[in-house]
This record gives sequence, structure tokens and C-alpha cells, in this order.
Amino acid sequence: MTKVNCPVSLHGVTERAFEQIGGFDEVLTVLAARKRGALYDMIDPDRDPAKAAKLTYADARALTRAGATAFAEDLARLCGMQLVPLGSDGQPVPVALMTRTSALMTETGEAVQTVAAAIADGRLEGREIKDIRTQVQDVIEAGYRLLTDLEKGG
Repeated sequence: MTKVNCPVSLHGVTERAFEQIGGFDEVLTVLAARKRGALYDMIDPDRDPAKAAKLTYADARALTRAGATAFAEDLARLCGMQLVPLGSDGQPVPVALMTRTSALMTETGEAVQTVAAAIADGRLEGREIKDIRTQVQDVIEAGYRLLTDLEKGG
């Protein structure tokens, strides 16, 4: 039978961190000096504490740099706080998402206006095509910034 760790126990948090970066093989890549058996010891609550492998603060930092947020989330929870992801502009993601969404809509509106003005006379000319292309590029860039923030946890 597979053991299930309490998600807020030290073993559960460590197991979640391992999962966040893709499992034991990825952890072994990050913690190159560790052996697979030592990793299993770190998540086994039944392991004799005197014999169990220990995760150092340096190990936890290395895993965090690799994408494991479980340790920071656990520490924040123990302090009665919560982590809030930041967008590329340094603002908390919900604020950043609204700012990015607004920018995307503004750019889209400007692109629609440019197209409407360009086709008003029934034909497109070189300068108008260039203006439309510029506006569409601005829409794409605004959309990319929004997607970037979404991938950070929005």
C-alpha cells in the first residue's frame, strides 16, 4: 500500500516540492550529490529520524530555484501569510492581469479603428497596410505580456 503524507507535514511538503519540479529524476539533477534512496528517506514519515536523510536549506533553495514553491508556501502558511505571484511588472498577478487585459483591449480597439479607417475608401494602400501591421503587432505584444503573466500563476 502506498503511503500518503499529510500535505502540511514536513514530509508532505518535501514530496510536493519534488512533484513540482517533475519527480525524482529531476530532483536528482538539481541535487546532484544526493542518491535516490536519500530522496525516498526525505519523504518517508516512518523513517527512523536518526537514520533519515536530511534536506538542507541549500537543497531547499536549489529546489526552489528549479521551480518548487512548496517550501516557501509552507513557511508563509506557518507565518499566517500567503504568497502572491508577481507579474512581469512587479505587481501582484491579479492587478497585473487586469492591467494586461486592459492593455490588450486598448490595443485591439486601436487596431480595429486603424482597419476601419484604412478600408473606409474601399481600398488598402501601402501606408495603410503598414499601419495595420504595426497595430496588429502591438496587439500580439500585449497578448504575449498577458500570457506571460498568466503562466506565472494568474
